[in-house]
Amino acid sequence: MRRALSVLLAMLPAVSAPAADAPPGPFANDACVGCHDKETPTVVAGWRRSVHASAVPAVDCIACHGDRHPGAATRARRNEACTACHGGPKESVVRSYLTSKHGVIAAIEARRWDWTRKLADANYRSPTCPYCHLRTGQHDVGRGIAFRDSLREGNPATVDQGREAMEDACRDCHSARYVGVLAASGGRTMEIARRKVLEAESVLEKTLIAAVAAVTDDAADIEELRRRVEAMRSRSLNDLWRGVAHHSPDYQWWYGQAALDGDLVRVKAVAAKIWRKRTLAAGADGGKEAPRPTRPGN
Repeated sequence: MRRALSVLLAMLPAVSAPAADAPPGPFANDACVGCHDKETPTVVAGWRRSVHASAVPAVDCIACHGDRHPGAATRARRNEACTACHGGPKESVVRSYLTSKHGVIAAIEARRWDWTRKLADANYRSPTCPYCHLRTGQHDVGRGIAFRDSLREGNPATVDQGREAMEDACRDCHSARYVGVLAASGGRTMEIARRKVLEAESVLEKTLIAAVAAVTDDAADIEELRRRVEAMRSRSLNDLWRGVAHHSPDYQWWYGQAALDGDLVRVKAVAAKIWRKRTLAAGADGGKEAPRPTRPGN
């Protein structure tokens, strides 16, 4: 009997003894990096490549995980780990997420979620900031889903890589067909927005070309025109992109498309003001005004 039992036990897979629990802390960041460089080297390598590591001051392990082992992973999986540093609910990048369907669900239900689950495989009913931006536990937040393509500038390969990373994250929860439809819709939305910015830039360019022959001092008005065009690029277009990326229809409309429409109207109004002043000045001097379009933007 004993011999038979010994044979049976020998056939069972070997089970290693549980590792001793990691010390609770507190730790300094150097201690975290030094240990995890051996235990989870890909995580540390990803963090070192990231904008978090290169920021001044650096966004280190303790900033997201705290300085103690118990609960370190669960703390970093919550939205609060990101939103506190990224400006809070009034900042565009945070507000565009909080007003999305994903953000609303998370705000209502997050306190009941099991935060010990990994950031993968649709483990949460709605994605948090870390779920998408640190998906599967990779720590290079600048890779993939953090890409910015508001004006299709930069390396096309990088743009395609970023778009695929975003769609791949969406497919954790949604069907490939649904994700494809949303991506195509977002692309069309951004293309419409880019056309508005390009129209404003054209108005500025034509106004600057004609300024060479102008007899008026347009410096202040030209500066206002420049500021308004730049605001379209740096504010409204980026707000639209954040609304599209976070799938927040209200945000992408009111802070994106509608804002761009208003920006473009104001750009044309400033340009029209400049042309009127030039026309009046040229008439008063008995001279001829520089050639101009029939209306700003044409």
